[in-house]
Amino acid sequence: MNDELDFVSKLPARNLIDPNAFDVSMSAVLIGLGAEKYIDIFREHNIGQCTLIELTDEDLEKLGVTDPEIRKKLIEEVKNLPIYEDTAANQTTVSPNLSVIDIIDVLEESSQHMYRIYLSMMTNTLVLKKQKTPDCLIYKDKYASHIAVTTLSHMTNVLNSMEIALHTQMKVYVSMHAYSQAWLLPSSHSHASFADDGVLMEMGKLATAALADMYGTKYQVGTAAEIRQPATGMSHDWAKARAGIKFSYHVDLRDSFGPYGFLLPGSQIVSTARETWQAVRAIVDNLSPGFK
Repeated sequence: MNDELDFVSKLPARNLIDPNAFDVSMSAVLIGLGAEKYIDIFREHNIGQCTLIELTDEDLEKLGVTDPEIRKKLIEEVKNLPIYEDTAANQTTVSPNLSVIDIIDVLEESSQHMYRIYLSMMTNTLVLKKQKTPDCLIYKDKYASHIAVTTLSHMTNVLNSMEIALHTQMKVYVSMHAYSQAWLLPSSHSHASFADDGVLMEMGKLATAALADMYGTKYQVGTAAEIRQPATGMSHDWAKARAGIKFSYHVDLRDSFGPYGFLLPGSQIVSTARETWQAVRAIVDNLSPGFK
């Protein structure tokens, strides 16, 4: 009876199931395997089901799970956890035959997510240096600063690889918005142009001419700085400067500066879609062989 009370006292105060953190289910697993003496270690490191399924025998030993039999039981037990089945199911349902568009979407989403992490890590590292915070020994001769710098270096390499991959797959980038009927070239923040802006301008004029052929809708072609005023930067600027996509445009669709603004009448939506498709098609049809 006393042993059972001891076990209960080791359970988390809040009996919530959270696979991403140490919870009542992790306590139950450890107690069931006769590993209750390691509960404090798992709680201290906030190890939940999601973390446990990724730990190796070496990882468990470093954590302080010194009993090899317990480590073996833990590694076997993860296969019985619901989260293990869910993870395995997710891995098997990923299609190996992704289309080019699917691959680009995955790369772009992953790249943006990693870039946010990269900026966060860089910012925190700089703050710690500025505050002259003492370095922290993580493992043997590995200090926190060394691990942070190494991680940032790896992330930089991955991000660069993603940008190269995007560059080799995407030849045209068109970001569509409303409104003002403008076909904007990159370099929103400045009147200075890219070296190949002449080609971008020519292709933009070709696209808007094809668009006008259908219903007579007129578009302005140029940078945001030229047509309106400088902007801090838009997605087509990133697509051109960072991803290396040669023909990158920001397109503001109908209305012009007429009475409708953002509230374009339903009667104009289909015609807007048709003429815009004509413009995009004109760009793709006129790509030089080297860019197709």
